[in-house]
Amino acid sequence: ANANESVTITAQQTDRVTDVKFDDGDTVKTGRLLVQLNNDEELARIVELEANIVEAKSQYERVVNLAKTRAASQQILGEQQAKLKGLEAQLDVAKSQLDELQIRAPFAGLLGIRNISKGSLVQPGDAITTLDDISIIKVDFSVAEGQLASLSPGQRVIARSVAYPGEDFEGTIATIGSRIDPVSRSVLVRAHIKNEPVKIRPGMLLQITLEKQVLETLVIPEKALVPIQDKQYVFVVNNDVVEQREVIIGERKPGIVQVVDGLVSSERII
Repeated sequence: ANANESVTITAQQTDRVTDVKFDDGDTVKTGRLLVQLNNDEELARIVELEANIVEAKSQYERVVNLAKTRAASQQILGEQQAKLKGLEAQLDVAKSQLDELQIRAPFAGLLGIRNISKGSLVQPGDAITTLDDISIIKVDFSVAEGQLASLSPGQRVIARSVAYPGEDFEGTIATIGSRIDPVSRSVLVRAHIKNEPVKIRPGMLLQITLEKQVLETLVIPEKALVPIQDKQYVFVVNNDVVEQREVIIGERKPGIVQVVDGLVSSERII
């Protein structure tokens, strides 16, 4: 069993943890703040840039007014405009750096064990915790090459686990591999299994039953058939009169047989 989505939460920058806003095993939504790193320097930088931008805008507007009366050259106007755009670009960079100091959940899911505390120094690559979306479980399994023609997306599968004896987890085939393994002569198949309520965990071993073919058809008990030479007959009851009738049979399973022609479902047979 594999999670629908799975990541290890890490930091993008080296810094000190100022706040931890989750606990072991929390269920979180997309975008939830998990860890706050020290951002004093970035906040001060943003305040400085915003003040400089206000001043640069004021100077730019004065130069624009002077340029209308030809009291300022176009060169000075262009320089002031470039200065303003440069400061705005620096502000965007500073805000981006500030966002990198907030570690958020990239998707909704279940958090694992917390590996940090307030005051810890984290670096890029350090494992803070894990996040798994296990609302849907992905299961990969191999099917023999000879059964390839009977596989199709949407086909029903049943998963079972030793952790839950007697319980079935239903799913469907999501993807069929594009290649046949030349050694095992099998194709890789991926199924999606709904995991509500959450019981299956990534890493569990599952036994998969694949519903290869569903045939909606008329079947009768095999013992109702009367073989005569190379033909098959049944005895049909109609108004207390018994009639011997030839039928065409198809698939057989232990104890039952498919009737392709000769009977309708409303008729009674012996």
